[in-house]
Amino acid sequence: MIKTVTKNIFQLMDKQGVTAYKLSKETGISESVISRWKSGEQSPSISNLVKVAHYFQCGLSELMKGSGL
Repeated sequence: MIKTVTKNIFQLMDKQGVTAYKLSKETGISESVISRWKSGEQSPSISNLVKVAHYFQCGLSELMKGSGL
């Protein structure tokens, strides 16, 4: 499930042309944390998932399932 969520985050970023830097600045999540998500070293916390969902204006369920993104 976490790999799916992480994959969905990076698909949204690609789709909307959002860099890790921009996501970091807009959400307050450090770039190094976002980098660790991408490499699989770390999974997003619930609080960070909420921040990402808010940034992309989608629900947590959409972010987790990838539906409607």
